[in-house]
Amino acid sequence: VRENEMEDFSVFQNTKVDHILMPSRILIDKTINAIIRPTADTFARNIHKLTEQDAILAIKTLLKIDNQPLLEEITVSKNETHEIHKRLTNNEEITLDIFRKSLSNKHTFNNVFILMIARGESEILLPQWDEPLCVEDTILFGCDRNADKDIMRIANNPYEFEYAFYGREKSNIPFFGKRS
Repeated sequence: VRENEMEDFSVFQNTKVDHILMPSRILIDKTINAIIRPTADTFARNIHKLTEQDAILAIKTLLKIDNQPLLEEITVSKNETHEIHKRLTNNEEITLDIFRKSLSNKHTFNNVFILMIARGESEILLPQWDEPLCVEDTILFGCDRNADKDIMRIANNPYEFEYAFYGREKSNIPFFGKRS
């Protein structure tokens, strides 16, 4: 059913309809999403560019992660992803693969799926894990809460980055003496 007004009391509230469509609510949700996650809005506008097979794969992968996966976005910048930004500006090559590494076990992957990279004026839909990162890339991903936490820690903490990138702990104790 369609309800035009947003009121505290809905005339359809007790009718057991499957869905109440409120155009004003849809407009509010779309506007909030465009402000909070502009990359998600861009992805939604470009989803028609995917093949049917790729769209089905994306949906199945997201549902495998969680029935309600988190949609998050990060921009590779000094303020938002300090460690990755620092390494990229030092000419290290880092790929999207860094984001799927689990910090609890280097031999497992987090529940994360990259939906899009916004790079300059272009968008890369459903990029491969070996896609190199660039400064100012904005990455849209679907994930669970564990992956979201790991991604932010990897992006900002040199010790967590070292573990995810090299598979070893970074020592904060300086080595004195000769190495053998």
